Amino acid sequence: MSERLAIARVGRWGDGISDTPGGPVYVPYALPGETVEVEQWPGHPDRRRLLEVETASPERIAPICPHFGICGGCTFQHWASARYREWKRALVIDALAQFGIESAVDDLIDAHGEGRRRAVFHARRGPHDLLEVGFAARKQHRVIAIDHCPILAPSLNGAVAAAWAIAEQIAGLAMRWRLPTLYFNKGPVKAGILMSYGPDILAASRRQAYFVDRILKGTKPADLPVEQPTKFELTINQQTAKALGLNVPESLLASADEVIE
Repeated sequence: MSERLAIARVGRWGDGISDTPGGPVYVPYALPGETVEVEQWPGHPDRRRLLEVETASPERIAPICPHFGICGGCTFQHWASARYREWKRALVIDALAQFGIESAVDDLIDAHGEGRRRAVFHARRGPHDLLEVGFAARKQHRVIAIDHCPILAPSLNGAVAAAWAIAEQIAGLAMRWRLPTLYFNKGPVKAGILMSYGPDILAASRRQAYFVDRILKGTKPADLPVEQPTKFELTINQQTAKALGLNVPESLLASADEVIE
């Protein structure tokens, strides 16, 4: 069942926000001033999937990539550069203000250069046992297969083809020899790896704000302590376990932070 929402602003993670009687509702790829048709997002009661932009913002532009809005690799390709830069600058001002820091903030400096110099591709076997290689869909456990990425630097022109070749070899060997695979973070588990165990990357990234605050207030970096991760995550892909013929103990599933069914 669909509904219509009016988008008031863009949040700090890049989602359009509609202020409803029940609280803010987040709509990826929607822009301020737009009226959009959306549908429910299972498992995310405060989020909606964008179906159609009924009234477009004058700041909306055509994305350069045919996969934009599907693959999850980019948050913005559809917002005019000047308005995007204003929003990004405001994020820095707000972040400093949260720590009581008042400082002049210059305009953004374009560091894009020739294009993105790093990319993380995912691979998994999808419906009908077809291999899919590309970017993980936003906040979902599926991979959007791509054959090229126009925002990569020229030096990475062959990266997508190489990722397909490597994935075909690994996937074939892993399934042929029924090899369970383990990784240090949960991203690849969503793409088909059996399980992961490692530090919570998001929690560690948030902790960085504490050190930035200390440095901006005059503490010498050499005087700051070296911290080790204190929060670890265990993620298990039950789909992969079943494909490999493995029975994961209930005690292990109960202790997992996330189980992908």
